[in-house]
Amino acid sequence: MIDNFISEFSITNSWNAEKWSRLMEDVKNMTDGDSRKRSMRKLRAIVFAANKFILNKGNYVTHQGLVNMPIFQSYDKIYKQPITVNHIRRIEAETIFGVLNMDCIDAGKMLQEEGYHPAVLNMACEDGPGGGVIGGCYGQEESLFRRSNLYVYLYPYSPHALECNLQSKHPQYPLNGNFDGIYVRDAVIFREAENKGYELLQNPFNMSFISVPAIREPILNDGMLNKRDIIIAKDKIRTILRLGLINSHDALVLGAWGCGIFHNPPRDIARLFKEVFLEEEFFNKYKKVVFAILDDSISLSRKKDDGNLLPFKELFDK
Repeated sequence: MIDNFISEFSITNSWNAEKWSRLMEDVKNMTDGDSRKRSMRKLRAIVFAANKFILNKGNYVTHQGLVNMPIFQSYDKIYKQPITVNHIRRIEAETIFGVLNMDCIDAGKMLQEEGYHPAVLNMACEDGPGGGVIGGCYGQEESLFRRSNLYVYLYPYSPHALECNLQSKHPQYPLNGNFDGIYVRDAVIFREAENKGYELLQNPFNMSFISVPAIREPILNDGMLNKRDIIIAKDKIRTILRLGLINSHDALVLGAWGCGIFHNPPRDIARLFKEVFLEEEFFNKYKKVVFAILDDSISLSRKKDDGNLLPFKELFDK
């Protein structure tokens, strides 16, 4: 059944979200752990493979008919040096902070509908764009690649450009410096989230992204970041906030940055975000900041009872 899914899509140019969800549910009920993991990855890999087909064709079909991919005035830029935003004035009111148990793209759409101009943090892989999306891995960046055309803007900074007939750009990955990041304005979101079967949208919309990787596998002292990694993490957080401000965003969607497979302690990361937002350079510069954190069974099992959501709620959701 899984093997037939992508061939059916290539023929019809339409996506059966209900069928995909049923297949995923069947896979999750498999008793053999290795088979379950392989099949889940295969199903997720199919989504990204279909995306490349869609973007090459320029359209897709929903139950309401043909949808042409919209063309926005998109823009991307890689940063490798520190920048300053001291010249950007503070807003007249205090920054509004919130913590939500929801998908980051959905949170970004919510802010757009509230009248803000948000950028969404892509918790990027430092070695190359998309992490394990080609192999169907589960993760925040992989999810962004499955829901959007973000790869079109990030792949040019890596060897993947040649594979997808994209023009290479320089400098390239890795993004392993304290001030490394990539800004993308107006990528196209054209799918729902995984819990809706990655359904194709009748009305695609734009979203801007800031790609900055967290520290991978930091060395912890009694479960806390060491002094050296605190300095690095704060510089990286400053980079996130600067890229949003320098590109005229008044709102951000952040998350439990690095607190998944990179194994950063969520209480430390929440505290460091809080401290940086209080710095003179960033204090009351954004109108609204939302931490969108999906506290699923994976994060809860890794962090025992606290998960990733609670540490951020305690500091920002007051």
